[in-house]
Amino acid sequence: MREYDAVSQTLDYSHHRCTGGPQLLLSLSAMSDEDLAVFQSVSFLQRCSALRDRLMQIRGFPHYFSLANPDHGQSIDPIIQLWDLFSLGIPLCYIFDLLPEEDGFPKINCSEFNQDANPNRAKKHAIALFAMQLRTDHFKQKILDSEPFTVTDLWDRNSVGGFLKVVDTVTAIINYLPPDAFEGSAPPSPMSRRLLALRNNPKPATHPTKTQELIIRELVETERKYGKDIELMHKYATILSQSNWIDDDIRLALFPNINELFNFQLKFLIRIERTAELAWQDQNWGQHFLEAEKEFSEIYAPYCANYANASEFVVTDEVQQKLASLNHLLNVKSELPAFIKKPVGRVCKYPLLLDSLLKASSAANYQHYDALKNGLEASKRVTDIINEAQRRADIEQTVKSLQTRVADWKGHNIDDFGELLLYDHFVVNKSAVDREYVVFLFEKILLLCKEVSKDPPNHRSFFSVTRNTPLVLKGRIFVSNVTQVVPPSEKDSDASTPYGRRYPLTVWWKGEDPGRDSFILLCRQEYQLKVWESEINRLIGPSGQGSQANDGSGGLDVNGQPQTLGATLSRGGGPPPEIRLDAGSPTPAGDTLPSDCPPRVQTEPNDASRALTVVKVKVYVNEDIFVLQVPRTIDYDGFMEKITRKLRLLGPLPEEPVRLKYRDQEGDMVAVNCSEDLQMALEECQPEGRLTVYVR
Repeated sequence: MREYDAVSQTLDYSHHRCTGGPQLLLSLSAMSDEDLAVFQSVSFLQRCSALRDRLMQIRGFPHYFSLANPDHGQSIDPIIQLWDLFSLGIPLCYIFDLLPEEDGFPKINCSEFNQDANPNRAKKHAIALFAMQLRTDHFKQKILDSEPFTVTDLWDRNSVGGFLKVVDTVTAIINYLPPDAFEGSAPPSPMSRRLLALRNNPKPATHPTKTQELIIRELVETERKYGKDIELMHKYATILSQSNWIDDDIRLALFPNINELFNFQLKFLIRIERTAELAWQDQNWGQHFLEAEKEFSEIYAPYCANYANASEFVVTDEVQQKLASLNHLLNVKSELPAFIKKPVGRVCKYPLLLDSLLKASSAANYQHYDALKNGLEASKRVTDIINEAQRRADIEQTVKSLQTRVADWKGHNIDDFGELLLYDHFVVNKSAVDREYVVFLFEKILLLCKEVSKDPPNHRSFFSVTRNTPLVLKGRIFVSNVTQVVPPSEKDSDASTPYGRRYPLTVWWKGEDPGRDSFILLCRQEYQLKVWESEINRLIGPSGQGSQANDGSGGLDVNGQPQTLGATLSRGGGPPPEIRLDAGSPTPAGDTLPSDCPPRVQTEPNDASRALTVVKVKVYVNEDIFVLQVPRTIDYDGFMEKITRKLRLLGPLPEEPVRLKYRDQEGDMVAVNCSEDLQMALEECQPEGRLTVYVR
């Protein structure tokens, strides 16, 4: 038995009556949990099949099916059958006239087709007469589950959403009809005889494997569930558009093209369900995605590009308050945000489903294998287009918000920076000092900004990029002065910092004086490193020179003056001494690693001996962090000298004496005031060889 014919057995109509006839569809609010679960599993194709069967049981109605297709060569598809039938207009008027007069329903008296009149005009006239009755107050009070529609909704064969209104309204009317409007059983129509013949004499068919069957079932069932979700979203958006207390701007901000999305997705669901009804050798799944590639891109790209704005807008106080009255449909706090995301998740799910089906298939057991591969590639192209649309929308919104997030642009104009290409949060390492920055790569300049947050560092998510947090411009390097970006070598690929595993990308640039300077972007993922390396290399060109002419200024400028990165990344209070690092200069024993190398444990042959004598010290100074390597035998004065030397790089030293504390094994903060205290701290860090110190 095919799925859409099983629906009449799945729904026990005899238990659901209004004033008379068997019920095809109840109001969602009136359904029990069991009925609601059944309804949600019933697709539009199945609903049309059930409605067709009930129409055949209405007294005096079957001949309208033959009138709709007098050549008896019509499709056995119930959707096409009903669409052809209702487009005549007069069957709708006939059904309406069966409503009981004692309940106050008038008669339309337009149930005969005038062959001599203009056929299309006569059909549209009958549809209009029926549609006008749906708008009367009496009809709305009696037939609660109906939905008004226009002649165009039914006449336009591209408007599946309009036809859905007709199906729901006819279903609601049939639910209201008295029992005497129905005959005991429906006579077999020519379409039914044709369908029965196909079932009794099926084509020889091969069968899908168990894995293929499971994947197809998941595709069909999740598509049906998604179709229900989109239908509910469309109904929600329609109510918003018809209300007089909700601005239309709110609806457009949340559901920018919901009508087009709903109409397309309903048509696509029908194609999926029709394919599932075919014999296995006729199920060409890839063809649908290849043929619908353009529509997928044109409809989903603008919706997905708006998703970030919609997801932020829906949680604002304004929207939460105005939409609270519709919580019976979708709760604005707990449900609506998830529904807004559903189209984004669904369009990204298609390539995964098709890829799974492709891996479970072969040219030997599936004759549409090549078409499936083409459909998979089409679905991937769609997601690529959507990703690019999202990226461009995100970039546009980020640049717009960046103009107000940065209070002091140091005399620069953001309009002169060119297009924003990339941005992300990074830990930036310079002179063995790690700081957190939001880095923006424009066509002409690289910006390093510090977030100004009211929340303490431990109470905010570092890697969630927000658009509203104020920023302080800490550094900017003209792309024309960037000379090289260097990814880690193989031996550096396992480099780690106090923040955990990172992928260091060293950016070299021309400073004020002859020679080069550098800093390190500590990427969280290898993919992030490759994207930034590729984009910067594209800008600076194969010669290692920037795509823009060198303006003669330093690569980094603060307050209009070229300075080193070390100066720019200071905490203020006057510029610290200029930092100069020579790649060939030896590293002082126990001092920090050179800045052109990512922070890592040395791997020379004497690693074992050094592990016993060297301790890595992570030093917290307010929001700044730096790392020292010191001998395990170092005394208090030597340790304080190294701490003080680093503090000078961060800015002027405080007037009060520097005080150190560390956390012991019991979790208590212990002061370090002498060599004995320091040695106690160094002993507690064994065997890890790491010590964390806090400067107060």
